[in-house]
Amino acid sequence: MKKHLYASLLGLLLSSGCKKEESPRADFTYSGTLQNFTPIQFNNISTGAQTYQWEFSDSPVPVLTQQPTHVFKRAGTYLVSLTATGLGGKDVKRQSITVAQADTAALISEMVVGKYRFTKLRTSCYGYGCLGGSVSACDVVMTVAKVGRDIQIDNLMPVLPIASGTNKYYSFFVLKAVSAASRYEAKFKKDTDSLEFTNGSGGTGGGSLTTYYGKKL
Repeated sequence: MKKHLYASLLGLLLSSGCKKEESPRADFTYSGTLQNFTPIQFNNISTGAQTYQWEFSDSPVPVLTQQPTHVFKRAGTYLVSLTATGLGGKDVKRQSITVAQADTAALISEMVVGKYRFTKLRTSCYGYGCLGGSVSACDVVMTVAKVGRDIQIDNLMPVLPIASGTNKYYSFFVLKAVSAASRYEAKFKKDTDSLEFTNGSGGTGGGSLTTYYGKKL
């Protein structure tokens, strides 16, 4: 009887000790509008893994977040790779994603709108007879509103369209409305939510400029 009991226990120990770990299977889906400058959510549905590493072909830096959100800055086709690692090894899934060109102007105007507090003011001039400028403190709140695909500051200035010179990496946006007798220009810095706004008067022979420096409230 004892002999059979020992044999049963030995078999149980051997079978538990030789249990094979589950092999991981890497898999993911994604959701959102497939266009540049638009967040795309990647959903990790891998099994049998404890750690994950994402690689996006537009960036040299791997992402270790389990469920990342990624923004492609340019239209094009990109390779997305997910490596899932577990006790049973690792598995990789690779998938190509085609990103369309977004309506950049509309996206930028949506981002820029809001209230801004301007705390620094610079006056300057250009042309014949210009005696320089000055910098002073100020406390002015202005509202940036969306008008179609463009923006307007405080409803007092002309509508500012997105300029063709907008930085291609979207770290800043330039909006301009320039005529023979006036000049209005805004520069929005995305990473800091800051806005430089210039209005001026004059023509090719000379004129004056006032620039406000502020941040979004």
